[in-house]
Amino acid sequence: MLQDSAPSRGLSEEERAALGEVYSGRKYGGEVRQLNGLYARHGITGNNAGQGQYHDLIDGVEVELHQRLRNVLANYNKAEVVLAKRTALVVQLNGRTLTEAVELDRRSERAEARVASDDFSAASSSSSATAPTGASASATASRDGGNGAEESAVTLLGQRRETREEARLRLDAETRGSAGALVCLLGMLGALGFAYADLAWGCAASLVVALLGVWRYLAAPKWPIGGKAVDVKRLRGPLERVMTRQTVQETNISVAVPRMEYLDLTYPGSWLPPLWERLPMTAAEVEVDAERHVLQHGSLSLYEQRRRFPIHHWIRHAVLAIGAALLLTLAWVLASPLSVSLPMAWNLLSGPEEIDADGPQALRDVTLWPGDTVAISGQAGCRLSSPSSAVTSMLDCSRLVWGAPARALPEVTVSPELQRLQEAIFRLYTGSPAEDVDLPRYQRALMRRYDRRLLSGLGELKADVKALCDEYYVSDGCYRAERVFDRIDESSPLLAADDAALLSRQDAVWFSRLLLKVLLPAYVKEVEEPFQAWNRSRSGQVRTQLKGRFELAGGGAREAFLERRGLALTELLGDTVNREFRVQGVVEHVGLEGDTLSLALIPEEDAPSFVRGVVPPFMVILLFVVAASQGYLARQGYRRSKAREQKVGRWAAEHLR
Repeated sequence: MLQDSAPSRGLSEEERAALGEVYSGRKYGGEVRQLNGLYARHGITGNNAGQGQYHDLIDGVEVELHQRLRNVLANYNKAEVVLAKRTALVVQLNGRTLTEAVELDRRSERAEARVASDDFSAASSSSSATAPTGASASATASRDGGNGAEESAVTLLGQRRETREEARLRLDAETRGSAGALVCLLGMLGALGFAYADLAWGCAASLVVALLGVWRYLAAPKWPIGGKAVDVKRLRGPLERVMTRQTVQETNISVAVPRMEYLDLTYPGSWLPPLWERLPMTAAEVEVDAERHVLQHGSLSLYEQRRRFPIHHWIRHAVLAIGAALLLTLAWVLASPLSVSLPMAWNLLSGPEEIDADGPQALRDVTLWPGDTVAISGQAGCRLSSPSSAVTSMLDCSRLVWGAPARALPEVTVSPELQRLQEAIFRLYTGSPAEDVDLPRYQRALMRRYDRRLLSGLGELKADVKALCDEYYVSDGCYRAERVFDRIDESSPLLAADDAALLSRQDAVWFSRLLLKVLLPAYVKEVEEPFQAWNRSRSGQVRTQLKGRFELAGGGAREAFLERRGLALTELLGDTVNREFRVQGVVEHVGLEGDTLSLALIPEEDAPSFVRGVVPPFMVILLFVVAASQGYLARQGYRRSKAREQKVGRWAAEHLR
């Protein structure tokens, strides 16, 4: 343990003063101990500000290091420390003392103060204005790049104020204009959002914001915001390369820094490779701003560099291209399908028309566009539902075929299985007993008294339902019908043995509707071919597809199967097909298939407004053009920027002295 080791010496007065300045208010011992070993950095301890704090270890003992002592850290270290609470304070590390580090801090602060206050009195004489010799420069760099003398080796040659053009060149960067691109994207995003919410004022305000962003995007390279001129000081002094130690998380990284006496200078990155080859310099003339950024070194000027090789602002193109591509996805969803929304948007801009047609021929005589309001009246027929398991009615009156048929609907016959199933559905729904079933008088009286209905031919009915389910599988209907037959066998074993069952009125009606779900797909398949041929015989065909909530009577075909007895499908379909209709709606889509005009109509209350119908489709086109063009410009700008870096590097190597 370190506290158990023998002290090597006591603290000197200079060391006490340095410890008091660096670790003010801390309590520590007065005895110095030796600590040798490997350096490590570990762990993070959260402080009250929510920031992480790393811990330095030498030979497993936690120590506290002055920042300048980090510059002499090695793999194996020899340190002298004093004990404090929980840690050890380093007073000497690998030959560098804490007293020297504190003195260098003081001199660095005085040097910065001289530069800030223009106080170079120590160097005002002609002798001090002369650069130090090589020997003195070596002595200056012997201790962390410092000079033990109080006199400054840096001379202030002059001071001036930047011109407005120089300030613009100094502040120029590849990211210039990116803020305008972001504002433009936010404006277009707001326009899409307000258009979807159908708020015209919000959409207009967002478009104004987008235009302001476009103006800033275009104007930023020439007229930057906040580009104020700064004071520039011309200094002359010894310039050398100093290695400093910077800690990034748990790793110590050595960084080379150009230093003029105690002043660390920041050079443009393209100047550093040729600069390292020429350091150290005994007398270098530089122009720096208040933050010690080098604007000119000898004849090498940052202003002249950016005049000769202008910066390519490709990042603003990349930001706009990526943002436009993301917004394009949103606009595409809002405007989908584009083949419908674009013609409707154009019609809304030019002004939609209102058309009242009393027949299919009147519709064919006018030019229809999506967005027009159409009122159609006349004789029309519902179309047959597709023969699938989702059929709930034989007729689909949301798809009307207008015009009078040229011939009568042909007679349609169905198979015996369908006939028996339709007869059973009729008996269950109406409560009529089978004519071939002989029931005692008292049993009929009990059925009337308790409102019971007889289901006869149970075995044959189960076989018919199974056959239809095998051919036209209706997942919900077939499964539930099978469960009902099983329940009948369990609850009425005596009647089931006689091939019959008694059901309550409510159960019978429910079961009839369930069996109808099994029957309808087979019926649709039987009548599909003759019915479609008959519908195609209508003269001057116009087909309309109604999307949305239209008040039409088209579901009567389903109830007719339940309420009518017999197999007159021709009469049944004729009653529900040939009727007078009147439909009014907004055209969503217009198509021509051969000689047939096809219209898709939506209710007027569901039609898009001007803002919602116009903004998303045209925004799709605009965003596509922006994404494509800006992506191309970003790619070209990036290539030119890389070529510019190479040219600047060669130019800097030629002019750096």
